[in-house]
Amino acid sequence: MEGSHLCHHGNCIVPAHSTYEDAAANRDRESCHSTAQEMRALGLSVPKGCASHSTRPCLLQVGLELHLLIFANKMPAGVTDRL
Repeated sequence: MEGSHLCHHGNCIVPAHSTYEDAAANRDRESCHSTAQEMRALGLSVPKGCASHSTRPCLLQVGLELHLLIFANKMPAGVTDRL
């Protein structure tokens, strides 16, 4: 079993953003994050969660928002309250 970050950020400590699952399922989530990044790059709407993991879907919008904030080195006050 592995700890899987549904928001795709290994340093995240928000309990609702994590789950335990087997290694194959954890690795499979990488494709969800890549797909969300591609959708954003094409100007498409990114869904809140993935359709591939019905029990605990990936948090696609949260993952991209965190990625953009971290990349820009800007974490506005109160952002973690919304996650």
